[in-house]
Amino acid sequence: MRKYGFHWGFGAGCGIGGVLLTWVLGSESLADTSLTVSSAFSGFVGFTNIVPYFLSAIISGSEFGDARGEFAYWALVFIQWAGIGICVAALVCWSKDHNVHA
Repeated sequence: MRKYGFHWGFGAGCGIGGVLLTWVLGSESLADTSLTVSSAFSGFVGFTNIVPYFLSAIISGSEFGDARGEFAYWALVFIQWAGIGICVAALVCWSKDHNVHA
């Protein structure tokens, strides 16, 4: 487990960063601004989270209710970005031959 500590840490950091970025760019105060750059970037971040959005819509459409659907959305966004972070960390460490000395 110690061998992959960097991978898990980097993945968790990317997951937290992805959730915070999604939360900040999805706020209603940012949606009301007339800045085209912020609205375009907000739309791009929303597009990258399309899979968690649809999966949470399926969950909230079932007997779980709306509150659990929103929790599921944020949990799925975290899992998505943590997975991306773990893959990036694995690629970086693999290219440096990081696992030889572990």
